[in-house]
Amino acid sequence: GIVTNHQWYSRNTPISSIPPSGGTLINGAINPSFTPPTSTPGTTYYYCIVNKSGTICELVSDTCSVTIHDLPSISIQCDLPYDTVCNYDRPLQFYTNPTGISINGTGVDSLNLFNPGSAGNGSHILTASITDGNGCIGTDTIIVMVDGCLSTSENRLYKLKVFPNPTSDIIIINGLENLKNISEIKLIDQKGLTIKNYKLNSSEFDLSKIRAGVYFIKIKHSLGNRILKISKK
Repeated sequence: GIVTNHQWYSRNTPISSIPPSGGTLINGAINPSFTPPTSTPGTTYYYCIVNKSGTICELVSDTCSVTIHDLPSISIQCDLPYDTVCNYDRPLQFYTNPTGISINGTGVDSLNLFNPGSAGNGSHILTASITDGNGCIGTDTIIVMVDGCLSTSENRLYKLKVFPNPTSDIIIINGLENLKNISEIKLIDQKGLTIKNYKLNSSEFDLSKIRAGVYFIKIKHSLGNRILKISKK
């Protein structure tokens, strides 16, 4: 019948005292389990103080250290000065930095050449990844739009732009108000999983409750799909 209370503490420098002490109280971390944040590289030390309401009994856990590593850097580059090509254009050469990494995506061959005709009309997500000695995976993505280069409506679809990008909360998709026959607008992650579905009658979208990372806005239109890359801070 005695309630047990928990409070977690953290410190950025090693803790040598037994029991641990000198940490900073983590607001809201009052459950038996605690999930540490992983957005900032470095090592953080954690411990928990447990006491029972109505008594002077108190226990201090041992120390647990969590080390967060930076993701390895990788980027995809191309000789394309813009993000839309016609389906009859020449194959495009893509590169990675560091070099020698395979790029995956529809229309990409073993030499990292992207063929618009083979890929077909629509938005295509190309990805490349690298794994470092810590097992951390760095990924970069690039979107290429293949257009039949015919109708005004198709041009409107492929000329949609998102800003601000990167963003911390609200984004606006410029040009969306000029499009009709949109059947779906949704936010997806790098694995293609749907994070959120949005209303079709708006060009302003809230990402304030979405975790930091790289996402895509997928717009489904009667003429095809348009995918916009977004970085959430």
